[in-house]
Amino acid sequence: MLLCTSWLTALHGQSIKIKHLAVSPHVDGSYDPIWDSANYQPLATLNYGTVSSTADLSGRFKVAWTADTLFLFAMVRDNEW
Repeated sequence: MLLCTSWLTALHGQSIKIKHLAVSPHVDGSYDPIWDSANYQPLATLNYGTVSSTADLSGRFKVAWTADTLFLFAMVRDNEW
């Protein structure tokens, strides 16, 4: 059983609001304008290595949900991949 709420506590202890969507976004590798209503959150936790600047590594994400699915949209910049 999965219990969904509209709040999520991120790994670094801060809560973020998760947007409820009436319809699912298209999942095809492209940005769907339905994501415009959700706020970006920073990817601020480094698990391995070092980062010299945002040009080296940076990212942000959005989270949204429908009645039966949790969606994640992420944008990551890495100068080596």
